[in-house]
Amino acid sequence: MQKERGNLPLALLLTLVASVILAPLPIVGHVLAAWLGSRRAGRSALVVGIVAAVLWGAGISLVSGKELSIGGTQVGLGPLSLLLPAICASLLAGSLFAYGGRWPILLGTVLVVAGAVWSGRDLQPVVGLIRQLRPAPARQTTSSASCPEHLEKLYTAAMLYADSWDGKLPPADRWEEALQETVSDRKYLHCPAAGDDGHGYAMNETLGGKSVQEVPSPSSTPLFFDSTLPGPNAHGGLHTLPVPGRHEGTNYAVYADGHSGPIAAK
Repeated sequence: MQKERGNLPLALLLTLVASVILAPLPIVGHVLAAWLGSRRAGRSALVVGIVAAVLWGAGISLVSGKELSIGGTQVGLGPLSLLLPAICASLLAGSLFAYGGRWPILLGTVLVVAGAVWSGRDLQPVVGLIRQLRPAPARQTTSSASCPEHLEKLYTAAMLYADSWDGKLPPADRWEEALQETVSDRKYLHCPAAGDDGHGYAMNETLGGKSVQEVPSPSSTPLFFDSTLPGPNAHGGLHTLPVPGRHEGTNYAVYADGHSGPIAAK
């Protein structure tokens, strides 16, 4: 039976509103939003998905070039662009599901899986961004509060670098130069408690040039950490951690999964 002509403007409006409301539901939210809206478009169901995907793509591209001020700290929104494949694929898939038929549904399923896989492999920078947007713990000194923040900025910059270099982390012997274009502010290359003696951070020398996917036990493998090595481009192992810890007896590190926290010498 031939599909009837629907209300395209209403369908598109419903899709956009629903996609914003359901955005916290990864992939599923955008598929459902496009499906709900496209059902009202009749034969123009596919047009709804295409237009919605273009508008979302333009919006995220615009926002990702901005910075957000959180507690006086500028947070770059660049990692949001890594979600584009999943969002656009989900919107197109939802419209294909609403259009109906064996081949549209099959194609929509392929799009959802492809978009999820494509964005999933670059998910770590997004996780790092989410961590930066969380409120900082209370009752910390200025240096101890900002050191984890600096390290998380380095992590995000390293993941953005990896996204442009086939998933590989920067070389350990020139990591600062490699991150110049992806770090939002060069002040994050310096530990706030290191003073004028050096930059204060070192990169785990065993991870230099390694693929992000090849890092063993990301949640327990430090990527950048407090170090007594002079900068720039300091790299080495945990034996270079300051003793006693630089921040009221504590040292900090950011791990290969994006979380930051205290670290002890081994």
